[in-house]
Amino acid sequence: MEIQTELLILLLTGFPLSHTIAQTTDTTSLSSTIEDVGVYHVCQAPALGIQSSPNVLRSRSALECGRQCSQSAQCRGVTVCPDRGVDGGVLCEIKEVMPNVLCSHDNQPDEGCYFMKKDDGYIAPSSPTGQPAQSVTTEMPCQNGGTADGDRCLCPLPYAGETCNRYMRDCTEGFDNGHQTGSSDGEYLIQPLTSPAPFVVMCEFGYGHGNTQPLIRLYQNSPPWSNKTWSDYKNGLGISNQQIPDRECYFIGLDKLHQLLDQANYSINVFAMYDHGGQKTASFYMDFNIGNESSNYELRYNRFFTKEDPGGNGFHYSPSESTSFSSYDHQPTNCASASANEKGAGWYGPHPGCYSYSVFEDPPYWPLADDTAQQMEKILFNVHRDSDFYED
Repeated sequence: MEIQTELLILLLTGFPLSHTIAQTTDTTSLSSTIEDVGVYHVCQAPALGIQSSPNVLRSRSALECGRQCSQSAQCRGVTVCPDRGVDGGVLCEIKEVMPNVLCSHDNQPDEGCYFMKKDDGYIAPSSPTGQPAQSVTTEMPCQNGGTADGDRCLCPLPYAGETCNRYMRDCTEGFDNGHQTGSSDGEYLIQPLTSPAPFVVMCEFGYGHGNTQPLIRLYQNSPPWSNKTWSDYKNGLGISNQQIPDRECYFIGLDKLHQLLDQANYSINVFAMYDHGGQKTASFYMDFNIGNESSNYELRYNRFFTKEDPGGNGFHYSPSESTSFSSYDHQPTNCASASANEKGAGWYGPHPGCYSYSVFEDPPYWPLADDTAQQMEKILFNVHRDSDFYED
């Protein structure tokens, strides 16, 4: 059986060899060569063969089998045997669990079958001297400045994934990856599961344990927010070229807020600091979700509660009710107005009188625990993920 070794290693690991290796049928010399690279092992074992299973593939070469294995994080290796029905072809069995094989110079292949072990280090077949070769520890091919740590990569912000090959999906993922001090707080790109492109947010890793902050508004520094168009609220406020010029006055936009909240279960803490006396409150909403544009960015949550510094429920409706977003040029609830001293854009329920508060008003108001409305000096949305991503 022939294996084009250089291409196989390149496909499986992304590490090209510095020289061309001729095709060979000698599995001992093949294993020795691959061991020099420190990436891959080929071994022989008695009674090694292929059983009928859904994981058996018919292929033109072991190269194609390696390609299939490289596309699956669960694949631990491939058993390769000659295909008697196709001249020069092979049968490959993808293995998600390591078979009980030992590599030794005493082993004989079962009619030309051998096992290809991927990634995590293994005792290779005997060296040409007849002595067992040394085991090789393979490190992950980390990307974007990641550091190999055995069989995983330590990813710098804002990267994540098995090989640091993608952006974080939220700031909680960065916290879970070890960035857990306030010195890491700042402005980062994230890319939720359904987002077509990354976008910028503020992350709080220390005190917030990985909070994603989609909205911060310090009113004294804020331009008017109540009279923006539907398109403005959809696409965001105070963000330019993937940067936040004023970190105390921005909103990522309704589309991006939906993409963030649609990939897992999230809770949100609405932190309010009031204009009179500097009083602070926190209002918590569990299973907080924003629908897509076709739903008018419908807002839903499962439970409202407070902890220390209790605040009121500014969304002012029960969890069983939904509420839609309104702007002066798009009014499913007829609540938003561009006029002064009237309610601005925001989420409003179906009740007469538009009985809700909006962080987009000028000036913004939010209720205290006794339901009395107070003008806010600062409003902050802290979003935290409470489950695994739905894809996982």
